[in-house]
Amino acid sequence: MHSLFNKINKQKFPRSFLPISYLLIALIFIFFGIFTVKGLYELGDITKKIYNHPLVVSNASINAALDIVKMHRSIKDALLANSSSEMELALNAVAQSEEDVDRQLNLIQTYIIGEEGKALEKKARQLFENWKPIRENVVKLLKSGNKKEAIAVTKKNGTAYVDKIELEMLALNSYAKENAGALIGDGMEIQSYFEKITLILLIAGVLSIAGIFILFIIAVAAFKFVANAKKSLQKASEKLEEMALQDGLTKIANRRHFDKKLQEEWRRMMRIKKPLSLVFFDVDHFKLYNDTYGHQAGDICLQTIANTAAPLFKRPGDLLARYGGEEFIVILTDTHLEGATALAEKLRHNIYRAEMRHETSPVSKFVTISCGVSSVIPDESTSHQVLLKAADDALYEAKEQGRNKIVSINLN
Repeated sequence: MHSLFNKINKQKFPRSFLPISYLLIALIFIFFGIFTVKGLYELGDITKKIYNHPLVVSNASINAALDIVKMHRSIKDALLANSSSEMELALNAVAQSEEDVDRQLNLIQTYIIGEEGKALEKKARQLFENWKPIRENVVKLLKSGNKKEAIAVTKKNGTAYVDKIELEMLALNSYAKENAGALIGDGMEIQSYFEKITLILLIAGVLSIAGIFILFIIAVAAFKFVANAKKSLQKASEKLEEMALQDGLTKIANRRHFDKKLQEEWRRMMRIKKPLSLVFFDVDHFKLYNDTYGHQAGDICLQTIANTAAPLFKRPGDLLARYGGEEFIVILTDTHLEGATALAEKLRHNIYRAEMRHETSPVSKFVTISCGVSSVIPDESTSHQVLLKAADDALYEAKEQGRNKIVSINLN
């Protein structure tokens, strides 16, 4: 079970998948957001054209007609000029009027609505473009001194074109006025249609913003979930590790923990050249205790011994462990044989004073323990196994001497 949790804990979540998914969803929402803004912009532009059409087209056509009349009058002024300077002023006025007509035609082209209106605008534009070569020819003749020929060309072609253009402008003006009501009616229908589109686009926009926000919340929740899952898994792993090193009955260290700790402290004491001691003890006649009081009472007895012993061994390097069955062992770092023996005696005394009844014990009416103590300053010539065997031998000797005894062995 422990190894399984370690394997799970080492597994890594596929981090590349989630960010790519989030990015794709975010791009979709951004696309809808851009589409919404673009749609609203186009809607505003179309609505503007619908409502501005009658006024803009009407005003532009009237202004264009006036500019054409002004342009034609300036041509006549140039033909009647008495000096070259007067002629230049008149021709400049012609050019300015021509630019004004161009600008008005561009406005009409921008805002005209309806096939008939577009056809009228196109015809007016074509007439105006056809007139430009005539005007250029007149200007050329004037500048070359052929005033009579220029007058003849103007009367024959120029005046006719100007009249036609003026008529088309007036036709555009009439079209705009006559169709204003119908266009506005159509505009209302179009507006209603676009209001629905606007609503859809606005909803899409809100959903886009909400979607990104929700996506952010989901991402945060997902990362939080992963973090919490890893944290929970880590805690579970640590708990399993703790359980693997802890005796289930007494809640003190188990044999595995003891073996690991003994090797670590052996190396540490050897490095700093300090003594390392062991106190190996077990319950005297524990089988008789179980036979008399039952295994449940035996478990309580072992728990009481562990709880009584634990307060005596609280230093950072010390370790109290259940070695197996009714056997316990203590690691005492930086402790000489005399100090370890004194602690063993205090432990034996405290267990006896706990007054756990043991009526069938040949030693005492209360539960007692026997202790074996060993001590050494670790070096390369020996090992922790030698120290452990010495403590075991001392415990055996204490039992041989009648139990409820302490026997110590110094290996140095």
